[in-house]
Amino acid sequence: MPSRVYLIAVFALACSASTGLQPPLDQPFWLRIGQTAQFPKADLSVTFRAVSEDSRCPQDVVCVWEGNGQVQLEVRSGSSVRTVALNTTTRPRDVPVGSYQLWLEKLAPIPEAQHPITASEYVATLKLQAGALGESMSPPAARAPSNKRLKLAGAPG
Repeated sequence: MPSRVYLIAVFALACSASTGLQPPLDQPFWLRIGQTAQFPKADLSVTFRAVSEDSRCPQDVVCVWEGNGQVQLEVRSGSSVRTVALNTTTRPRDVPVGSYQLWLEKLAPIPEAQHPITASEYVATLKLQAGALGESMSPPAARAPSNKRLKLAGAPG
């Protein structure tokens, strides 16, 4: 009986020391600060390190500009390690990583005026695509900030 308990404990320890998420290529994946996604076939990993800027317009406020969220990611490719900053609105929104392209698709949650976001609440939606596309080939909706105009009460036209 002690050997069965020992095996269960070893298995539980091995599971808790897992190597991180292993999402498929070309599909969105989600990371919280401190989490890592691994792509073994690409010999690549991405770790969400921090949110270095969050000037996004709170959902309960009317803003002239939508603002920007910037995330810091640690990218390991083979034996090299680098930190990259990707943005929700401004450039860069994506970065080449070897023969792949890493995109920031979304940063959640959306701010609220009276509720500061804690680091543990942030979730980055990312995508690793095969083939280095670059921003010149980004879909227009992902590349350019919105051109929404805000009509103020009493303003002409």
